[in-house]
Amino acid sequence: TYFLLQGLAGKADRNGDGVVTVSELYEYVEEQVDRKARAEGGRQRPLMKGEVEGTLPLAQVGK
Repeated sequence: TYFLLQGLAGKADRNGDGVVTVSELYEYVEEQVDRKARAEGGRQRPLMKGEVEGTLPLAQVGK
């Protein structure tokens, strides 16, 4: 949940366009959760089920 909220707040906006999309959010959460789990000596891999065509904006954030 922590990384999901951080991503929606803007940390997942990889291209800097001020919009967080589903794919940007998933990539951010997947990387952060994996990194944190490994640092704690474990492994976790978030999964996204379903398919998204095109870009699906989730949040607008400051540029």
